[in-house]
Amino acid sequence: MSKGKIKFSLVSDFTINPLHAALKKQFAEQNLEIFIHPIDQVRQSIDEICSAESGEEEHIVVLWTNPRRQIYEFVNLCTQNKFDIELIFQQVAEFSEYIRRVSRTAKLVIVPIWTIDSSYRGNGILDFKHSAGIYNILMQMNLKLSESLDDLTNVFLLNTEQWIKLSEKAEDEKLWYLGKIPFTQSIFTQASEDIRAVYDAVKGRAKKLLVLDLDNILWGGILGEDGMQGIRLGGIDYIGEAFTDFQKHLLQLKNRGILLAVCSKNDEVTAMNVIENHSEMILQKEDFTAFKINWQDKAKNISELALELNLGLDSIVFIDDSPFERSRVASELPQVLVPEWPEDPIYYVRALNSLKCFDKAAFSLEDSHRTDLYKQEQERKKLVEAVGDIEGWLYQIELEVSYEFINENNLERVSQLFNKTNQFNLITRRMGQSEIMSYCNKENSSGLAFYARDRFGSYGLIGFCSFDINQSDIILRDFLLSCRAMGRGIEKSMLYVIKDLAVNKFKSSIRAQFIPTEKNKACADFLIKNGFIKRENMYYHYKLDEICNPEYIKLIKKN
Repeated sequence: MSKGKIKFSLVSDFTINPLHAALKKQFAEQNLEIFIHPIDQVRQSIDEICSAESGEEEHIVVLWTNPRRQIYEFVNLCTQNKFDIELIFQQVAEFSEYIRRVSRTAKLVIVPIWTIDSSYRGNGILDFKHSAGIYNILMQMNLKLSESLDDLTNVFLLNTEQWIKLSEKAEDEKLWYLGKIPFTQSIFTQASEDIRAVYDAVKGRAKKLLVLDLDNILWGGILGEDGMQGIRLGGIDYIGEAFTDFQKHLLQLKNRGILLAVCSKNDEVTAMNVIENHSEMILQKEDFTAFKINWQDKAKNISELALELNLGLDSIVFIDDSPFERSRVASELPQVLVPEWPEDPIYYVRALNSLKCFDKAAFSLEDSHRTDLYKQEQERKKLVEAVGDIEGWLYQIELEVSYEFINENNLERVSQLFNKTNQFNLITRRMGQSEIMSYCNKENSSGLAFYARDRFGSYGLIGFCSFDINQSDIILRDFLLSCRAMGRGIEKSMLYVIKDLAVNKFKSSIRAQFIPTEKNKACADFLIKNGFIKRENMYYHYKLDEICNPEYIKLIKKN
């Protein structure tokens, strides 16, 4: 994890100091600098942030305000005076412009949505009346704010209402009257957890694989003792219903692009019979990427899963009801996240939803098909084993690579590649959608998105190159390839497309800057093996006619 400095600017119209301690705890391993701006000077603080020179550190602005302090016409509504709803929305739009301004300076801007304290009754039974009820209009204000900022990929609105809902005691009147602190420490702690989740998501650190036990996790009881008819799953049984609800939430995770796998000490035939034939199973066989149902050590099984799926152990979460198994995996595989797990299944859904490690900064079409993509990869591996040699296999899979210039339709997935790709990445810079488009739209700069498919199915968007066109050469700035597409020669096709551009524009060479990390040696090895000459941290290729597209890859220019 990066040890670079992170600078937080906390801007608020109430006392936000309790968030300072919570952030220190959440980012304990980071070099953190936290500056609390003067209370109730929100717009002045934003002006100050925007005018300051940006430093080397990552700058995160937290803008947490009370709507009655920022939207002045809202005060008239709250005090039962005559108000103009259009003026309220106009002031919301003006406030959103301040957020937009600071987003150009800060790496991330985090805005908890507006709430008013629970002791405020508003208009009572009329409080959700359209264009009259205070809570109704407050909801509209939050929606207007969200809509106006929707195009900014570095601005995140966080759900304050959810923190209040999950807290046993969200407010303490004494804290407010003594120190102008509107919430208890519980709320600030939850806020810091969500802020950390945003940071990790933007950095591409979201977990990718959830490994699940079977007995007392997907169903109640021990299959080997109770049999399929005796396990508790669904039916007129509150425990059985808790397990089906848990499976429904797991299915939601799968549909968001999180891979599911099974690791269980059970008889495989018996367990698969339940998964395939039990009428109350929500999760079906095809919802899982892999199964390890046997009697061997679970830590060993999880290590094998990581190898088979080409995932790092730090991408995995393991859920098991047994404290022994959790302890074993946690001690043997410390990179794997092993959360404590409640004994009572009625709390499983809450425990799952408390895990913020699956949150992503954006959602793409590839995410919804991620399980299918990994299953297709397993079919490819079976063919490799059958053919016996990798080259023969490559000729048999009918590989196609297509490409197009970056555009609004592929930008979201390209942004994911920027923030998730580690192994095949020239300089490992992390950029949001607006930053990527800003760079690619510069004069003499551009970017290409690459797709792949073979006889087993589509890989989706798996590669990206950005480059500058100079007087004499093309300069590769970003060269990214998803780890699941490596080892097929696709990177050679990508380089061939860049070479073709260079030749067509009468350029004599290609050069690329390489910034080494702990994980991207594969990218440097590729450059050397494919004719680049290293000089300090730059790589040069002068013999462009030697760059060829692999014979077994059909190359297609889209549109």
